[in-house]
Amino acid sequence: MKKLVAIIGQGADDYGIYTEQMDGLYGAGASIEEAKQNFEEAIMIYKEEHEWRDVPSILQDDCEIEYQLLALPVRSLVNVSALG
Repeated sequence: MKKLVAIIGQGADDYGIYTEQMDGLYGAGASIEEAKQNFEEAIMIYKEEHEWRDVPSILQDDCEIEYQLLALPVRSLVNVSALG
């Protein structure tokens, strides 16, 4: 079975998901679970709106989605101005 790697990142207000294996496929949500659901809905919509021959081979058959959480840079976790 083919594997689609989906990267989860956290923004200021929500989570976003993208894949480097194809352009134009994204998901977002207030929680990781909501973002995953939105990403999976985006896959279905993509397949419905494109001619079969234009759908990337990874989406033409069933594929496993491997979600990977993007590590946040340390500087985004520490309020430097509060350190004095």
